[in-house]
Amino acid sequence: MAVGDIVNIALNSATSYQPAAGIEILILKTFNGTTVAYIGITDGAITANNYLDYNAAGPNEIGNKMGITNSLYYSTVAALATSGFTGIQLK
Repeated sequence: MAVGDIVNIALNSATSYQPAAGIEILILKTFNGTTVAYIGITDGAITANNYLDYNAAGPNEIGNKMGITNSLYYSTVAALATSGFTGIQLK
């Protein structure tokens, strides 16, 4: 990947996406599929209260902009969550 590239990430379980060190991504839109999902950022330890709650099964799509790095990265919490994001690499 390079600066300016479009990044599309789809996840099929409750998991995280952590970019490589030195990479920054601006998330332009997040989405979830057929289950309720909690989507947000984490540092691997602090997770409470850092989530956007999709309180209904999807498909849902929200244009919430978030910046992620190797130290603060994208995370989703839900059993069998189908979620992901699209964004652009800044660095």
